[in-house]
Amino acid sequence: VDVTCPDGEDGSFIVIIETVSNSEDYLYSIGGDIFQPDSSFVGLEAGVYDVYVQNSIGCEFLTQMEVEEPVEPTLSFETTDVTCPDGEDGSFIVIIETVSNAEDYLYSIDGDIFQSDSSFIGLEAGVYEVFVQNTGGCEFSNLTAVEEPDAPEIDFEVDNVTCPDGGDASFIVIIETVSNSENFEFSINGNEFQEDSTFFNLSAGIHDVTVRNAQSCYFYSIVEITEPDAPTIDFNIDHVTCSGGNDASFIVIIETVSNSEN
Repeated sequence: VDVTCPDGEDGSFIVIIETVSNSEDYLYSIGGDIFQPDSSFVGLEAGVYDVYVQNSIGCEFLTQMEVEEPVEPTLSFETTDVTCPDGEDGSFIVIIETVSNAEDYLYSIDGDIFQSDSSFIGLEAGVYEVFVQNTGGCEFSNLTAVEEPDAPEIDFEVDNVTCPDGGDASFIVIIETVSNSENFEFSINGNEFQEDSTFFNLSAGIHDVTVRNAQSCYFYSIVEITEPDAPTIDFNIDHVTCSGGNDASFIVIIETVSNSEN
């Protein structure tokens, strides 16, 4: 009886003595060292065994017996990667190669729960150990990876507000770490998207920016637009000396800015 599973140890054979009327007085050995009256050998690995038979007067006869094992199937995968970073729509199909019929196999990605369907869906990115079990209870395993795209790095080129409380700021969204940003769309309210990566007529503040690619993956960032501080205006006054005079003067003093020459 051949081994049930690859690398198993459940092979066996029985030695049958032919051309003699009685084999009860024979002893049997595999290897020629230890003999036994039982003609059965069990718990064997696959391989070729030298079988010795010894009769009652010490004559030994040698033959060979081969215990075979099944060929381990080759497991391959047809994988669909995750569409968006941190997504859960990856999948793969287990393909059984080098065997004639894979219909009787069961499949698992945790080694505990098996299913007859060779497809696994709704997967995150990661490395999965896949177990395949045949009808004889033999298990085979292999690894497959479900990958995900890198999230693009979002940067900005900002022109801040010119005057306090103004609304003339703008920024350009710059997509980095991807080869082509032409298929991206941009929004600053999360609802209305545009192909142009430039936004105009903005006031100072923190703006939420949403970027969407052609696969409807969404990426988020923030950009801050600043405005200059309004200067504090004070006066140094020399009042009129005499009633009705016109010799008063004042100097405008600009505070809280570094340079008031302009």
